Amino acid sequence: NGNYDRAKECGLNVAAIGSPWLYMKDTPVPKPSNSLLAFPTHSYRDVRVVGFDYCQYIADLLNAANAHGLDGITLCLHAEDYTDSIKQDLVGGRISVVTLGDVRATDYFYRVRDLIRSHAAVTSDRICSSAFYALYESVPFLLCGKPAFREPPEDSDTLVTSEWTNSRFPKLYDAMGGVP
Repeated sequence: NGNYDRAKECGLNVAAIGSPWLYMKDTPVPKPSNSLLAFPTHSYRDVRVVGFDYCQYIADLLNAANAHGLDGITLCLHAEDYTDSIKQDLVGGRISVVTLGDVRATDYFYRVRDLIRSHAAVTSDRICSSAFYALYESVPFLLCGKPAFREPPEDSDTLVTSEWTNSRFPKLYDAMGGVP
């Protein structure tokens, strides 16, 4: 936070690459709610999530939240997945459905960071960028649910099965009470 500015002040010739978190200005940290923030696998450009059972994912999230005494769930959908048909499947009870909008917006990553900071824990169906963002902010990250896949498939899809992840990162599942 402020690393880029500090490096410039020291006279270093630097370029901002990689994680935007390293270069973002500090902002006040909101008081976290006692709720779970979920970032399911998302579509982008010409790649679409296919065959993902949002209803089962919600059931898995509710079980995990209950097991850990969390009061609610915020499901953050990518702008391309934030459709009326998906929202209808998800609305109700302890579930809040949001999107952070256009990823090209200049304040996009500030909105991501604020959303992560305002929750007690972050989860996804696979290890993804939100895992690293949450951990950088000292917000626990946990895996929950069966991983989604995209069409056309990506090389990384072979690495995100529940079995592969659980065999290599069992504590991520253990933290959610073993919810695969």
